[in-house]
Amino acid sequence: MSNTTRRYFVWLSLIILVTGSVYFRFKSNVVIAHEGEAAQALLAQNADQLAKSGLTRDGDARVNILVLGKGGGEHAGGNLTDTIQVLSIDIFNHQASMMSIPRDLEVKSGSGNTKINAVYSQSNGVKKDSGGTVMKGLVADITDLTIHYFVVIDFDGFSQLIDTLGGVTVDVQNPIKDDQYPKEDGSNETELFTLAAGPQRLNGATALKFVRSRHSAGAEGSDFARSARQQQVVAALKEKAMSAGVLANPIKLVRIFETLGRHIKTDLTPTDLKLLATRMKDIDTGKDIQTAVLSNSDQGLLVESNKFSGYSLVPRLGFSKYQAVHQLMHSIATDPLVKQEQAGIRILTAAADSALGKSTGELLQSYGYRVVAVETTTTKINKTALIDYRKDKFPFTLNYLRQRFHADIDSQKPTRDDVDLDLTLAP
Repeated sequence: MSNTTRRYFVWLSLIILVTGSVYFRFKSNVVIAHEGEAAQALLAQNADQLAKSGLTRDGDARVNILVLGKGGGEHAGGNLTDTIQVLSIDIFNHQASMMSIPRDLEVKSGSGNTKINAVYSQSNGVKKDSGGTVMKGLVADITDLTIHYFVVIDFDGFSQLIDTLGGVTVDVQNPIKDDQYPKEDGSNETELFTLAAGPQRLNGATALKFVRSRHSAGAEGSDFARSARQQQVVAALKEKAMSAGVLANPIKLVRIFETLGRHIKTDLTPTDLKLLATRMKDIDTGKDIQTAVLSNSDQGLLVESNKFSGYSLVPRLGFSKYQAVHQLMHSIATDPLVKQEQAGIRILTAAADSALGKSTGELLQSYGYRVVAVETTTTKINKTALIDYRKDKFPFTLNYLRQRFHADIDSQKPTRDDVDLDLTLAP
């Protein structure tokens, strides 16, 4: 759900920026102070213009946005962010990636362990408008990405946006029959929601139920199926928003942004919005977006737990151990500078640390690095270091690895044609 609204909202911002009073009313309602790092990729015309000194980790050459959806208003649990998605955009290669994080993920917070969907509200209760910044830091730890911006939209805003656009069409993969769907009147009562399989034209109210339902019989009865439906709606709403009829209708544009202004919060600045809108327009939602959903399926990276606050989900590797999530996130959101340079990397460890070399090689490969060899050496390794055999030909790769492994860099003459850099790992 939220990723859909996020993509649409950013692109149309380019148009609303020139509408004067409408824009300033929109800005005052929506934009809050930005805390943290801005995305340097927005300011560069190409990858070569990015200053290596300003990029602190793999993924910084992308634009990474945390998108949160909450009930708002009179909805039960209205301040809980039950939709949590990371949108990562490679503006140089016109590609994007999305990862859905389940609301029941157990995390560490300032007040102790809690489910991740409660952190935004709890943080705002401690300090006004701090929830977005706190969530950005938390999701950065989960994904191993710098999260540059956040966007929050509530259910009413989503539903009204769909109606303003005249509805959306989606291909419902499986029939939905949910007899526990919460009523929208703020009560604790439920109602039956059904939707047949196949192409369906949805108005705002039905689209909201489509992306919120999680108790259906059959294949659609889980949070993870719901996350997949939210991602499915991305393409439908983006295509509708990009249609000539919408863009050529100033009355509809004003109405859309007045709707968004009442239901969205973000720390994207006006400049960021304009730049991002221009850089996203060439992304094809049909083929240029990769998606992933964190789940507790047989092949998933999460498992159920009752250790902390009743039913929750934790990483399969253990509470707060997100290494596998890092690898999945970076496998679908490779840093474009790593992809561009493709330096040949050899990893060296002492014989007793061969397992460390193997795991590091697997990690770097999942991040998009080109690992050409993992070997052991009889030479004693006292500290982790990088050896550059190509005289700064691969500056971004060197910078990322130096900061990731806290390694010194030395330059030497090449000894192998296929090895551009050596990463020697101390135990």
